[in-house]
Amino acid sequence: MLPQILVVDDVPMFVELESMFLSGCGSVRTASNGREALEALAASPIDVAVVDFRLPDTTGDVLCRELRELAGDPTLPVVLVSSGDAAEHALAVRAGASDVISKPVSRTALVGAVSRMLVPGGPRGLPRIPCDTPARLRGADLEIEGRVVNLSRGGLFVRADWLPPQGSEFTVEFTLPDDDTPLAPTATAVWRQPGKDRSANGFGMRFLELDGATLNALDGYVHERYSPSATDAWAGALS
Repeated sequence: MLPQILVVDDVPMFVELESMFLSGCGSVRTASNGREALEALAASPIDVAVVDFRLPDTTGDVLCRELRELAGDPTLPVVLVSSGDAAEHALAVRAGASDVISKPVSRTALVGAVSRMLVPGGPRGLPRIPCDTPARLRGADLEIEGRVVNLSRGGLFVRADWLPPQGSEFTVEFTLPDDDTPLAPTATAVWRQPGKDRSANGFGMRFLELDGATLNALDGYVHERYSPSATDAWAGALS
């Protein structure tokens, strides 16, 4: 049986475009609002949902939670499509979205996100690449100097002398190697790796507030440099 994909958007052009992109991934069903999406799920199970953040009767972060509750599956894959607003991205991440992509929707990003969700029993983390660039992390009462040592469009791994508490939030200021674009997304520390012997402490961070331009810059940078043989494509979900 073909994988069942639910596309939820109230703009016919976006529904048509996303359905066309995803036609090779499975059987695509559509809904134009949150109510129709829940009715579609109640009528027949789905394998993944692609949900626009701004719907006429709800928001994507709320619908993400409702779909999982109705399915009785807190891990039901839900890809949220953001308008590019940084606050929307943070709400999507806090809702536990499996992935967040930004409009204008890239075929590569959308098909890649959904394809990862449809691998039976497979890992769903984002492709990441090694890098080496200095970073300054600014918190409410704290500033940390460190280095970004690997990167995905969902997050990064930082080496530093001091480990922040898990859940700490920072503005992370860094510049992509071989690129003059300064970035300053907010991110939260999701896991920690104390240094051993002489190795530096490290911690994984997941992006929170991430505007569309920054997301697309990260996506393009990683996509151009990613090689499955050179790095672990699935290391950490969105971190």
